Amino acid sequence: MHDELAVEAKNSELAEVERILREAMEGVIQLKVPLIVDIHSGANWSLAK
Repeated sequence: MHDELAVEAKNSELAEVERILREAMEGVIQLKVPLIVDIHSGANWSLAK
């Protein structure tokens, strides 16, 4: 399964935003297999991949 979210944040808040997103998305439900979140950042969509 593949989903993407685009979130805008200040560089100074990036670590906190990543922590919040990872915690919320990986912990949303308990499954037999873990939900894994990959987070990338960049100045634009091309650089974030």
